[in-house]
Amino acid sequence: MSIEAQLDKVNGFPEGSREALQEYLETGKREALDRLVVHAIRHYLPSTSQYKTDHSLAITPDMQIVADVGMDSLSMMELVFFMEDVFDVQIEATEMQEIKTIGQLMDFADNRLGPKLKASASGAA
Repeated sequence: MSIEAQLDKVNGFPEGSREALQEYLETGKREALDRLVVHAIRHYLPSTSQYKTDHSLAITPDMQIVADVGMDSLSMMELVFFMEDVFDVQIEATEMQEIKTIGQLMDFADNRLGPKLKASASGAA
């Protein structure tokens, strides 16, 4: 998948999402991937979550995905589908069930998905 096609996957996401993905594709910096994860979480949160619309509220690695941020099962499924699409991988339900905090999700993206994303970007160049 081309870099432009990967960047198109974050159209409609919170401001800064495209830049975070592009920076990660170009540099592999973990900080850029972490920002992308937070943007994706904000994008898929239910509209009832205060974190969906109030971007002045920080989403931090120690926060619980469900209890603190307010993701429900549907928003988690949408997040998984997004990650599978952008990273071009299959994610098992058991893998996602083990992830409880934002930090664990960031680690998962970096360890499991990041190498695949970087490899596909370098192959498209």
